[in-house]
Amino acid sequence: MRYSCKLCWIILSLFLLGNLVLLGIWWYEKEPEQNEDVRRFNKEEYRDQMRGMLLQNTSINEEQFEEMYQLWQDHSKQMYKSHIELDSLRQLLMNETFSNNTDTIKIRNLMNQLAFGQQQIEEINYQHFRKLRNVCETDEQREMLDKLLRSRIMKDGHRKRFRGRRKNH
Repeated sequence: MRYSCKLCWIILSLFLLGNLVLLGIWWYEKEPEQNEDVRRFNKEEYRDQMRGMLLQNTSINEEQFEEMYQLWQDHSKQMYKSHIELDSLRQLLMNETFSNNTDTIKIRNLMNQLAFGQQQIEEINYQHFRKLRNVCETDEQREMLDKLLRSRIMKDGHRKRFRGRRKNH
């Protein structure tokens, strides 16, 4: 092969490699901005949906909605932390499952910690719903809120925690 032909191939290869690097950098930098915008948009959209649903179905006022929304935000942050803790405990238990360790005391401790963590989540949920009900000023508002929350929880499966089909009794 001639020297000039080799030089052309080297230049072409470097040009192609440079383009790939630039495309990679461009793609890497664009993705986080887009995700952040989508997340912010979805959060505001969800807030507006909540406002419309609560104001329409429970006849609460704007001040009550703002208090409920703040309670919901605090509850979401608390639940996020609790679920992360439970997930890390589950990961530790999974690691023990596939290890050669036969220490059942350690495994029982992990299982007890998981059970206690789940119990705390249920208590946090209970207290959260009680606080939401206390925001309502009348019994009629409470009844309407109860009906709305029950329908939303059963519709969403409350994070799919109930496995299998439910029997209607």
